[in-house]
Amino acid sequence: MSHSELLEELKHLSNADRLTVIEAATRMIREQLQEPAARLVDADDPILQVAGCLSGSCLSAEDIEQELYGKESA
Repeated sequence: MSHSELLEELKHLSNADRLTVIEAATRMIREQLQEPAARLVDADDPILQVAGCLSGSCLSAEDIEQELYGKESA
């Protein structure tokens, strides 16, 4: 369906029906945007399910100081 055909169909709907279409479309977009992130989480790891996807290597206290402040810790 083209953009103009879609607009023409929407003209025949009441405002309440248009809002229903908007809500349904918004829900579909939200679900599709969340799908890739959901696939990245290890389903067997409850910590990652709560915390979200974590990546990268662990940092020591010294590494964190270096990253945060740009200097070696004493």
